[in-house]
Amino acid sequence: MVKALLARFVLSGMERPPGAAHCRMTTRSSSFRARRLQAWFAGGIAVLLVRLVSGAFCEFTVTLASNSPSGAAAADVVVWPFGVDETRAGVTVRDAAGATVGHETIWRAPGAAWTIRFDAASGKQWIVRIEDAPAQSNTPPWQARCGVLLETRALANGTAETLEDMRRLWSGNTVAFGRSEVGRIHHGIHPHGPNQPLMARFEGSLSIPAAGRYGFATFSDDASFLLINGRSVAAWGGWHEVGGGLGAQYAGEIDLPAGLCRIEYYNVQDGAAWLVGAAWRPPGVKHYKIIPDSAFVPVGRAVVTAVTASDAGAALASFGWEAEAHVQADTYYWVHTRLRTLTPAGDATYRWRFDDGGAAEGIAPAHLFLSPGVRSVMLEVERGGRVAGRLTRQIAVQPRWTQPQEFDEGFYDKLRTELLSKDLARIPVADLCQAVLLAERVADTSLVKTLGGVCLKRLTEFDAAAAPALYRLGFHFQSPAVRDYAQVPVVWRALLARPGVGAAVAARTRLHFAGFLIHSGGGLGEALALLKACDAAQLDAGEQRLYSIYKGDAAATAGDAVAAQRWYTEAGATGAPDDTAYEVGRLARLERARLYLKWGEYEAAETSLRTIEWERPMCRLGLETGLLLIELFRARGEEPFALAACRRLLAVAPPGPRQAALLRATAEVCAAQGLTDEARLAFKRLHDNFPYSEEAALTKDRMNGLSGTGR
Repeated sequence: MVKALLARFVLSGMERPPGAAHCRMTTRSSSFRARRLQAWFAGGIAVLLVRLVSGAFCEFTVTLASNSPSGAAAADVVVWPFGVDETRAGVTVRDAAGATVGHETIWRAPGAAWTIRFDAASGKQWIVRIEDAPAQSNTPPWQARCGVLLETRALANGTAETLEDMRRLWSGNTVAFGRSEVGRIHHGIHPHGPNQPLMARFEGSLSIPAAGRYGFATFSDDASFLLINGRSVAAWGGWHEVGGGLGAQYAGEIDLPAGLCRIEYYNVQDGAAWLVGAAWRPPGVKHYKIIPDSAFVPVGRAVVTAVTASDAGAALASFGWEAEAHVQADTYYWVHTRLRTLTPAGDATYRWRFDDGGAAEGIAPAHLFLSPGVRSVMLEVERGGRVAGRLTRQIAVQPRWTQPQEFDEGFYDKLRTELLSKDLARIPVADLCQAVLLAERVADTSLVKTLGGVCLKRLTEFDAAAAPALYRLGFHFQSPAVRDYAQVPVVWRALLARPGVGAAVAARTRLHFAGFLIHSGGGLGEALALLKACDAAQLDAGEQRLYSIYKGDAAATAGDAVAAQRWYTEAGATGAPDDTAYEVGRLARLERARLYLKWGEYEAAETSLRTIEWERPMCRLGLETGLLLIELFRARGEEPFALAACRRLLAVAPPGPRQAALLRATAEVCAAQGLTDEARLAFKRLHDNFPYSEEAALTKDRMNGLSGTGR
């Protein structure tokens, strides 16, 4: 009722009062000024009254940017709503006189920047109002005929052989990754997320310079369909690579008048290599070319110059943000984000606080977020020694998807330095875990070691969500470059003790924890208990095979060669026993492993040896690979693994001349670890059983040199 009365008051104020005919202006200029004043008064009063009766709102005064294309009939502006319910807030755009202008919301999402496209055919300044109420009903009907908008959605199930298939897929899933102005139809980077299975639709307005017959062609990875003014002109359905369409093999022609025409382009991508393009051949042109940016009707660009809101303090502290760059490894991201106050003032101090404990000052600081998602940021504005404004809000932090490189070494080093400047004892555990996972993926052993030490001190703060980081830390601590074996049980026991850990992660952890204990001599009983508790159904095919192999290794460690053979047989071999070609390859790999060891290329040597044992698990009972692995462990300083291998092979390896080399290695490994009694026993067996061997001769002096009462 109040709104109705106020609206009536405004309308009555626009009517001519009685006797107005006798007050007619005598000049054209005074009449024009009167109309301007009347419009300004009516518009201003309308805006003021709407503010008085509405709820929370924020308003952005926008003007065309200096680099905005001249003469553009529509413009886009990015705004960052605050203080309103972003899930239901309405949008209204007015010109400087207060009259509503046509607009559409290109993209909006809670915590994200909103993009608004509006009618910019007249005027130089506009106000974008976002409020906890529906948009004003008197917004004039308007449809932008400019630019190229791209919307992408998750790929729905189904075929894409025809345009009808494509339309069914598109309407079958309305969940959008994003929608934005892209300027052309020629892309190889998904601007709204990682390259993944997706559907895309481009909508744009082409400027046709002269009437005639135009050719259009499509090339794409997987299905694509090109339409002009709603008519299908070029199509390439089905699942395919892009190569077969680069010569305009999928093209069509259409007669067009001069002026504007509407172009639509659909694509589905069932993989990670997104590539689409639209080409044309105007009349009189011989070859097809990519449709240039200049052929599309330009879109203006507007920027925010002032902000008001129902909360004046929040308006003073309003800010925007955008991803500046990121580094990526697999599915892990560190995002460098630029934030800026929307209404900077020279006499104010701007203090920022971030949810990871970080802080900054200034009108446009950059901040490293170690994990994307919804993050909390607070900006406090101080003037004259007191707080004049404050705004805390949740922002959606996302990678800069249009970045051409996923990983830049120099930029990674910069972010690494910034990361180490943070208070690692205070950053959220989720961020700490993301930092560990990305650093581990790029093999930054030094950084993982630093972060791993912090994790060990904060283990009580970790929950089930931290399981992936703890899982990877277990491998880090046992790696040849680190060899901090005591921490492996600490992190993996902590992982398994966390309630809510996923069944698959728990099964993998038990599997590899058992393998570590078996091969490092850390405790056969606990290893067997872990294997018993391991849910093999949660493992993939390769892991299930490894489960059987580890069962065989446990039996061998216990000295049960028969049980070990049974488990290795169950694991199976990858080639037939009488495969001559395989045998030749196996011997070649053994020789390469010996050479790699000689050259100090230990990783390559291990790869060769592990490949042989994976292909033929029964080799784990023999000494061909076993002795080379012991040599490898000793060369890398992995003494516990060398000792465990010696003991396991002594228990189950078949008798033969190679036993002398095994006894010598066992004696030397035990002596190096201070196990004097065990070393003496191995030396004695060597000299008793192989008195004339080269190994016995080489170790005679060493045996005589052992003294004291060993262990």
